[in-house]
Amino acid sequence: MSVLTKKSGVMKFSLRFLISAVLCCVLGGCGRTSRIAREDSDSFRKHTFWSDKKTVFSSTVSVLQDMRYVVRTTDYASGLITAETLTAESRKKAGGRMFVSAFVEEFPNEGTAVHLDFIADKGSGRSVKEVFIFNRGLYEEVFNKIEQKVRGRQQIQLYQLQQNRD
Repeated sequence: MSVLTKKSGVMKFSLRFLISAVLCCVLGGCGRTSRIAREDSDSFRKHTFWSDKKTVFSSTVSVLQDMRYVVRTTDYASGLITAETLTAESRKKAGGRMFVSAFVEEFPNEGTAVHLDFIADKGSGRSVKEVFIFNRGLYEEVFNKIEQKVRGRQQIQLYQLQQNRD
């Protein structure tokens, strides 16, 4: 048996094995699991409020400031808000600096959606690594606080409207 025949036999076996592995993943659902996990994480990172964009946007900024985040950028037109923690207490709690980006988007007749992403810096020096935070409780806490702010602002708006009528 020649060396060429042995190599081509090994290559055929490797190619068959690779094709089989790919087919198993595709047909067996390997890709499906990660898609489901990603969709599940997206479901608790987004919340819709029954209010206008201006109210939800300003409520989101206010909540982040109340939580001791330093708001770095706000762009009402695009709906983008970015903030980060600077206090030693919040850094210790997160194991490093925490960043948050919020995207506020209004949908006619469907409310205003807020999509949050929390990111933490883990490590120190040159080995700093940014990690997405998928703590459902953190997102629920922030959305509950935004909901309270939105309701408070709506009550104030309603009161002012009633005062203007009188």
